[in-house]
Amino acid sequence: MPDGQLIHVLVVAPREPVSEWLISTLHAEAGVVMVGVAPTLERALPLIGQRKIDILLLDGGVPDAQQLDRLQAIAALPLAPAVVLMVSAGDMPFVQQALFAGARGFLLKPYTQEQLMTSLRQTFDMQNQQRQALVTTQVAAPAFEETAQVCVLFSPKGGIGRTSLATSLAIALHQESDQPVTLVDGDLQFGDVDIALNIMARKSIADLLPYVNELERHIIDSALIKHTSGVQVLLAPPQFDPAVTVDESRLAHIIKSVAATRSGYVIVDAPAGLSESTLSLLDVAQRVLLVTTVSVASLRATKRFLELAAKLDYPRDKLVMVLSGYRKDDIPLEQIERHLSWPIGAVIPNDPTAIALALNQGQPIVARDRNHAISKAIFKLARQLSGGPTGGTPQPTPPAPAPAPGQRPAASRLMQLRPGRADS
Repeated sequence: MPDGQLIHVLVVAPREPVSEWLISTLHAEAGVVMVGVAPTLERALPLIGQRKIDILLLDGGVPDAQQLDRLQAIAALPLAPAVVLMVSAGDMPFVQQALFAGARGFLLKPYTQEQLMTSLRQTFDMQNQQRQALVTTQVAAPAFEETAQVCVLFSPKGGIGRTSLATSLAIALHQESDQPVTLVDGDLQFGDVDIALNIMARKSIADLLPYVNELERHIIDSALIKHTSGVQVLLAPPQFDPAVTVDESRLAHIIKSVAATRSGYVIVDAPAGLSESTLSLLDVAQRVLLVTTVSVASLRATKRFLELAAKLDYPRDKLVMVLSGYRKDDIPLEQIERHLSWPIGAVIPNDPTAIALALNQGQPIVARDRNHAISKAIFKLARQLSGGPTGGTPQPTPPAPAPAPGQRPAASRLMQLRPGRADS
């Protein structure tokens, strides 16, 4: 096997039966080169500078008070090995800290030989892609004179078709504006943009977390997937991952970094409901598409959010209300606008059968049937957002600056707005 296809592995683990099994397993694999074994990360550091190492397998049980500092030092090396943690279920707090310090992933004990090798190969492939992208970027790095506009789709209530709208809008906006569009699944725990687009991939936003402090274009590009429509997609993790607990500053920072490395538009499918994390997403957006329906519960939640937006000093032209699933025999649009004291920017007709079919087949409705009434409404919305021939909307409001990665505000703004406070 050519050397470029061999995985060079350094193991950092104490001598115990489990570690002996790990070492003998790696020795037996034809595609793996065992570089060595070190009892601590401190002892491993000299080896990293002397030998070729693709992956460093680190046992989370290795005692080291300076482990996180050493991980950051390794991540800062020019050709740093990818660090994969081997941890128990009780080590999840450490896993989260280690990922932000530079670790690439983790294996949960007990794991099988197949799980071990799958993790090594996936990490090795990602490592090679990022190294090749780094070389390409260093040779000729294109300069962007403009930053992509961030548009967040948000709904206070779930189950109203926000993801279907987000995927179709991204495709329509790409076609109508003839500009690059990046679609981000902002629901890190339960996102399903991959289902709506019929995408099966191992790359996701989780691959960016180890680089949250240094999100350059080649790193972001390595996690993006190109859909057949031409839209670039940044997916949520494919499986529930308790380690992916991104606070509001980190998630907002990732979105800002994605927008800063490309032109066109970044469409974010935000999770339903309001949290500090979602609020920070709305802060960095130039446009917020507030998606609602005519149901009493949805309209009440929408009205509450509009009241909150006023307290947060959001400019009125930042919010575009989108009425989804509207039927001709529903409440008149004028009555809804009077109730909410807000204009309706777009109306998406109701056809649950067509939407369900599109979702089940993983083909957004604008791609399935451009002439469908829902598709026409979404294309019209896309032209409005891009300033097309339907009249366009005012210039988007500049976003609020995202907090630095890992930086938390002194107090939650949602807590500050609780009733009964003097400043509310």
